[in-house]
Amino acid sequence: MKNYHYSILFQASAILGIFMIFCGCDGGSHSYNPPRTTEELKDDLKTREEISPLSYLQLRDVHLSKNITQERGLLKREKSDGYVIIGNVINSATLANYKDVVLLFEYFSQTNTKIDEVRVVLYEFFPPNQATPITVRLKYIPSAMANYNCTIIQAAPVINQ
Repeated sequence: MKNYHYSILFQASAILGIFMIFCGCDGGSHSYNPPRTTEELKDDLKTREEISPLSYLQLRDVHLSKNITQERGLLKREKSDGYVIIGNVINSATLANYKDVVLLFEYFSQTNTKIDEVRVVLYEFFPPNQATPITVRLKYIPSAMANYNCTIIQAAPVINQ
């Protein structure tokens, strides 16, 4: 007789479990979340992009050259007043606009030893989904420099546009 009661209890539990699976019932803890509006989704995306600007900003086509102020001529020597770094800052964010990008220039020797570093702030706006050309003038480059590296280390989101 005991086995009969366990069998009925097991069958009732199985039927109740199947019913709960098909009805989508999870014990009453399920709550209704209305669909979000397009404006809410845009605000969420913009907030996520503003929190992590380095995920969306990158440098492209960066190269270093002498800033020639006077070309070499028949009786003239070439003159320069430092170096120029030219390139593009790419903002791949969909909605976030950034400003005040901080670049780190690192100079390395022939043995790949770091000689020096310089930080430069670009006080410009970097709109979403755009490449912004940059030109940075550097007065000093170490004479032992054989290689350099340029990276974006910081940027500020433009809030409340």
